[in-house]
Amino acid sequence: MLIEFVKEYINKYWKIQTSQWCNYFENENYNLSQIDAEIYDTVKLFNKEVQPIDRKSKIASLLMQKDLVDKDPLVSEIRNRIDNLDNYSDNISEDIKADRCQYKLALSYKMKDDVKKLMNTRNDLSKQMGFDSYPEVVLITEEIDKDNLVHSLNEFLESNLPKAIEIIKNII
Repeated sequence: MLIEFVKEYINKYWKIQTSQWCNYFENENYNLSQIDAEIYDTVKLFNKEVQPIDRKSKIASLLMQKDLVDKDPLVSEIRNRIDNLDNYSDNISEDIKADRCQYKLALSYKMKDDVKKLMNTRNDLSKQMGFDSYPEVVLITEEIDKDNLVHSLNEFLESNLPKAIEIIKNII
């Protein structure tokens, strides 16, 4: 069952990667949500069939858990809408577009509701699957040790926060 899943999944994974490339760099218009739906259907089909009995099947199971959230049709629709900045650039003046910082700020205000909806939807789905939150899904399925991550982030903050505060002071 694992071999069948891997073959089917890899084909769909490759399809979405090439479609994203074409959309972003070649101005194509592939429906990424439809391809995500194909991946989601594959994951749902094989999720109960592939048991984590060895390293390969464990990786496949972790991947499926994450994709049951990330490839969910509603998550996919929102994420793909957010990824396409054309969905938010209407009514932004050319003056603002010319200033990269102002343009990104204007886009962020327009995207805010969709970003919040994406975060809430991912969290809700994660909780339905028995996780505490979407970040927990990511940590577990990517096999990231939470204590090591927190330690590394704290070290980074200790090292860089004073520098950031100085930069802010010089700007203000």
